Amino acid sequence: MAEFLAFFSKTVAERCAEGSRQSVEEDQCVFHAHARADGLVGVVICDPEYPWRVAFSLIGKMMEEFTTLYNDFDINLTHLSSPASTNAVTTVPGRVVCITLLDDLC
Repeated sequence: MAEFLAFFSKTVAERCAEGSRQSVEEDQCVFHAHARADGLVGVVICDPEYPWRVAFSLIGKMMEEFTTLYNDFDINLTHLSSPASTNAVTTVPGRVVCITLLDDLC
């Protein structure tokens, strides 16, 4: 179940256009995603009865806190998508953070 949630979350996040919000229902779960104009995307997974306004409010607070904690972190990593632009993994600036909160759903 955890693999499905992680995969589907990533898929929803990739398909969410910058500056938009979307909700996708799949397999008794609703995936709420909010993509900011700066490229940061937040996804919350909840049951269908959970209020969508509360879910998007949670995403907004979560992204604001992430930005506050990592304000020195360059969130835009598009320059790493081209192998020619970097010569080694050690050139990744700072630290890469991946937050997964799936324990409550499994």
